[in-house]
Amino acid sequence: MLKKGGAKRESDDVPPGRQVMRTGRRLVLVAAVAAGVMACGNLSPSSETDPCTQLGQVCDTCKMPSDQQQCQAALATADSAQCAAILDRSTFQADCVAPDAGTDAARDADAAPLPACAAQASADAACACSGTCAPGCPGGGCAFTCASGTCSPTCAGGHCTVKCLSGATCESSCAAGDCVVDCKAGSQCANTCAGGGCDFQCEDNAICTDTCGAGLTCIGM
Repeated sequence: MLKKGGAKRESDDVPPGRQVMRTGRRLVLVAAVAAGVMACGNLSPSSETDPCTQLGQVCDTCKMPSDQQQCQAALATADSAQCAAILDRSTFQADCVAPDAGTDAARDADAAPLPACAAQASADAACACSGTCAPGCPGGGCAFTCASGTCSPTCAGGHCTVKCLSGATCESSCAAGDCVVDCKAGSQCANTCAGGGCDFQCEDNAICTDTCGAGLTCIGM
């Protein structure tokens, strides 16, 4: 007599022991694949803290051609030490701002306390001027913030950054050129750039009478 039922399954002819072995092999295979996926996910180190990755995010924001060139050259070498050295420069930080930094970061930078400028400034530390202040920067690359009074820094080596806050008067000189001068609203600026290539930034409600070297080109003139 024939028994009614569904179609015959392949497993009906396989002894129970072999079914367990086959199932076990499938579980082992699935586990191995999952482990491989997890391992592959952990092979690539995080690039968030890599200096060259951070540098690549700000290169396009640099206003000075020299900073742009140095930034791109460091990225081409992919040398973490070289990228980190550029990121640590105060003048580079003043010129090149990360896209996500926004206005809050700029406001915080203005409010951050800085040491008073000495007679001779250095490129490895920014300083602030108050009252009558005339620091020099023979080697270039210095960063000055003029908070009040009359600020007259001299940048013989070029590549300096001068930030003139509201209420201050700035009369800086940039002999070798390629300086950045940022005149905030309420400030008065009469800066000179004998070497050319400077970037004069004059906000609304600031009085700016800056001058560039004869026959040379400056931004913002």
